[in-house]
Amino acid sequence: MPKYRLTQEKVENANQFYLTYNDGITFNVQNAYNCLGNGMVMATKFLWEVECVGD
Repeated sequence: MPKYRLTQEKVENANQFYLTYNDGITFNVQNAYNCLGNGMVMATKFLWEVECVGD
């Protein structure tokens, strides 16, 4: 018998995580539209976000 079993609860948790993560990424990308034409701003924004996620 396998140690890992896929249950309805695990599927629902994974689905909720995926949908919430997707909403967050969409929000961040849409908020960055006004910066996309400015390389320095986008590079700084990217580095800031990567550093914040690492904390």
